[in-house]
Amino acid sequence: METQNSDPGLGIKYNKSSKRFINKNGSYNIKRHGEIQSLYDYLLRISWAQFFLLFCCTYLVLNLLVALLYFSIGLDSFSGMPAKSEWERYLFAFYFSMQTSTTVGYGGIHPVGHLASFLAGIEALFSLVGFALVTGLVYGRFSKPKSFLKFSENVLVSPYKDKLNALMFRVVNKGSNNLMDLEAKVILSYTDEQKNRKYFSLNLEISNIIFFPLSWTIVHPIDASSVFYGKNESDIHKMDFEIMILIKGFDETYGQPVHQRTSYNFSDFVWGGKFMKVYDVDDSGEVSINLDRINDHEKVEIR
Repeated sequence: METQNSDPGLGIKYNKSSKRFINKNGSYNIKRHGEIQSLYDYLLRISWAQFFLLFCCTYLVLNLLVALLYFSIGLDSFSGMPAKSEWERYLFAFYFSMQTSTTVGYGGIHPVGHLASFLAGIEALFSLVGFALVTGLVYGRFSKPKSFLKFSENVLVSPYKDKLNALMFRVVNKGSNNLMDLEAKVILSYTDEQKNRKYFSLNLEISNIIFFPLSWTIVHPIDASSVFYGKNESDIHKMDFEIMILIKGFDETYGQPVHQRTSYNFSDFVWGGKFMKVYDVDDSGEVSINLDRINDHEKVEIR
């Protein structure tokens, strides 16, 4: 019989059935009230479009505010101010602020008063610190290893050797980076009659592979040691279960370990299916794989 696990960190006592703990994209389906949000973590997790939009908006707003300070102390403290109207003078104060913050210093407009010179120096100092922080964030975003593992949309109940059936799902690396030494852990969670969550590590035909240029079909044989042994489709549906998957490997490009999570429940099951091949060998002997066919399967009779 498969080994029953202790709580893997998701809790055991529940007063009612819960949704899946892990979403298909690998995020946790848990609301954390009172959570402290790290600004650094947030800036690393948002998309590149959001990151650059936030940076540009912050840059413009800060320069507009500093230009307002220049305008308030009097633009007669500046030499070379060409504009006559108040609005144009404010715009040139804004341009001077951008030039100061980026240390361009064209020289067309320059401070001549003590307060304006002091404010320009303070702006230049904090701008250098700000751009250094942004540079660190950009480097952190580029250097952070990212998993491009893609899982099949469904888990199949398929015929297996020795007149058995098996649970099967597939995973591929959609990225151009090379992954190696991959390990899979599959945990079954279901609710018993007392509304307690139980966890079992599912036995796998192959739990780790060394090379990963193709696809990997992860197989759990439904033999006498399996929790699913002797159960039909209706019995499995009543289990209120979730199959949680963790894939760990080593990214050769970044030189760091990477991991990816996902989960399946009964709505993702295909009862009687078989994955179709996603790779082939052409006439020249070259192996090619179509990563977009990871979900392709055909209906078959199961035992």
